Amino acid sequence: MEKTKYYITISELIEQELTGELSEEQKKELENWINSGSDNRLLYEKIKNKEEILKKIKQTEKIDKKRAWKKINSAILEDKKTIKFPMSRILKYAAIIIIPLVIGIFIKFTFFNNNTEFTTENIEHFDIEAGTRKAVLILSDGTEHKLENNENNKIKTKTGVQINNENNILEYLRNDKENEDIALIYNTLKIPKGGEYCIILADGSKVWLNADTELKYPVRFNDTIRRVFLEGEAYFEITHNSDKPFIVTTNKLDITVLGTSFNVMAYNNESQIQTTLVTGKVKITGLTNNETETVLKPGFQASLDVNTQKMVSKKVDTYIYTSWKTGKFIFKNEELSSIMRKLSRWYDVETIFKNEELKNYHFSGTLKKYDNISDILNMIELTTNVSFKISERSVIISKKE
Repeated sequence: MEKTKYYITISELIEQELTGELSEEQKKELENWINSGSDNRLLYEKIKNKEEILKKIKQTEKIDKKRAWKKINSAILEDKKTIKFPMSRILKYAAIIIIPLVIGIFIKFTFFNNNTEFTTENIEHFDIEAGTRKAVLILSDGTEHKLENNENNKIKTKTGVQINNENNILEYLRNDKENEDIALIYNTLKIPKGGEYCIILADGSKVWLNADTELKYPVRFNDTIRRVFLEGEAYFEITHNSDKPFIVTTNKLDITVLGTSFNVMAYNNESQIQTTLVTGKVKITGLTNNETETVLKPGFQASLDVNTQKMVSKKVDTYIYTSWKTGKFIFKNEELSSIMRKLSRWYDVETIFKNEELKNYHFSGTLKKYDNISDILNMIELTTNVSFKISERSVIISKKE
């Protein structure tokens, strides 16, 4: 019992420090404990890390889920005019109920690992790691090459094209002596769910490919046009060549550029195809009989409704739509159904809504793309009225009780 009493005392001191209620005498007691050993200091720093606390919230809330969420929700809903809250406020609400229990469990299992006095038998815990850099390269003859994270090699082709795969970038090396008046030979780079990759095309243009995306492209461009075919999402940085326009073709439209940076989102399971222009200038042309055409300026986005074929453009914060390539998810008052489609592609999971109404809930926030899925879902749970359950590779979404 002495060990139990010890970890409870330390957890209470840390909890009171986090909530600003630590007296001078208690402060000295806590400092003595921290300075008494390197393991103590390491544990203290880990507990103080907000992300470590949030990682444990999903486990601890299940011990008394109704009571915990009732108190947190009542505190949040007092002035809930928007569902975007700073981390400090979230932790303040969570600390009332969760932090003491989290820290106690954390210390107890770190130092004592004694299941006789405390058991988490009833706590189910599944988690899914974030995606990684991986892809499948399909050559013109059908040969497939799996590209794994941090794998460096040279790929030989029967056509004599030189391809380097290094530091998660697939690069087609150009030979200036080659005759450009050649028949086009196409390769395809497929990114599975839970993957991402980068490619440098033969003209030096660079393309970042998001999860569940496919890019078909010539291994060498001819002397008239540079055209690639996209299904999914990609960010392009195009090498300028005024004599050879670069065209991105999706299933519904063409995007024509000379030299620019832009993002295209053209998944088959999305109701819109979005082109977001960062720099330069692009022309977007619909491929239906009633052709639609618009020219974008930097900072604008064109959205084509797949069903009505109507295209509208508006000024946007481009970083929201390109942040995926820099390791972040940025959601701005976005519907939960849209958020879950993005998460399902990156984490390679199935999402199941227990109630169709929940798809229309909205969330705003900036989350780390390379965190485990539980960390992402915990943050959404804290500021919305939804609950998530992870079961193998499925995420079940329901309304909080």
